[in-house]
Amino acid sequence: MLHRIHKSALCPSVLFFPSFFVVGNSARGDLNTKLIADSLFYFTRCFAVFEQILRRISAARNFLVRFKMSRPMEEDANVKNEEEEFNTGPLSVLMMSVKNNTQVLINCRNNRKLLGRVRAFDRHCNMVLENVREMWTEVPKTGKGKKKAQPVNKDRFISKMFLRGDSVIIVLRNPKSTRNGRKF
Repeated sequence: MLHRIHKSALCPSVLFFPSFFVVGNSARGDLNTKLIADSLFYFTRCFAVFEQILRRISAARNFLVRFKMSRPMEEDANVKNEEEEFNTGPLSVLMMSVKNNTQVLINCRNNRKLLGRVRAFDRHCNMVLENVREMWTEVPKTGKGKKKAQPVNKDRFISKMFLRGDSVIIVLRNPKSTRNGRKF
């Protein structure tokens, strides 16, 4: 008489019942039937879970295949859109300055102005500038009882600099720069 279930009967990879699973004693028929029914229930549950796992793996694989196939086209479209935006949008002033090597006047948040040539920029208005003239005004300090001093214009030359875009307020083409008699 056998009252325990063999471990191979509970394994989802085994699709058969061992031969000693059913005991030939008629007095134990109810027990055998219950063991068989429980084992079949367990097999069907394991098989259903296994099918769900396979479906999810298949769906994930299909998604990755579609994602990889569509990714290069999306990148090309994004690059083209960005390039078109640079040529026609508000950043076209910077693009023309880079292409034509013209000067731009940049007002910054620290109340300073930069006049220089743009070598490179990005969508955040971060810029690499060359031959930059930085201009600002200072009010000299006076002692007590003296008249208010006149503001003094100051400037300095910077050969190369990186300007972070969050300090940029406005970018203007240099009105004095001309090329072939045309203003840009």
